[in-house]
Amino acid sequence: MFFIGGAGNGSKDLGRRTNQVCPGCGSRLGMQLIRTNGYIHLFFVPVFRYDIHYFLICPNCGKTYEVSREDGRRLEHQPDFALPPDHLIPTGNRPIAQTRFCPSCGSETGPGDRFCRRCGHPL
Repeated sequence: MFFIGGAGNGSKDLGRRTNQVCPGCGSRLGMQLIRTNGYIHLFFVPVFRYDIHYFLICPNCGKTYEVSREDGRRLEHQPDFALPPDHLIPTGNRPIAQTRFCPSCGSETGPGDRFCRRCGHPL
């Protein structure tokens, strides 16, 4: 008997959080909540998630902010909840169109990076 399994990375768009104000531009349009994670799968069904990160992206100015895992979970399960601006960690001043994430670990990479600064994975 043998098992088919492996590991991978994924991201999920958890929808717009309409009460969240962008600290960068002050837009009240709400911000998009994204969850990235690594996972281990068995027979192509994810059975374990690890290295979970949450990001809020402003649709107006394109700035990306990382939020703590606890705050991200709260935003995921309470869509009307809004975080104070000091809970949002800027991931850089680049618009989202120029922001790239490592396919291996999900951390932000620079526009000219050939390797991830966190895990060394080729980009």
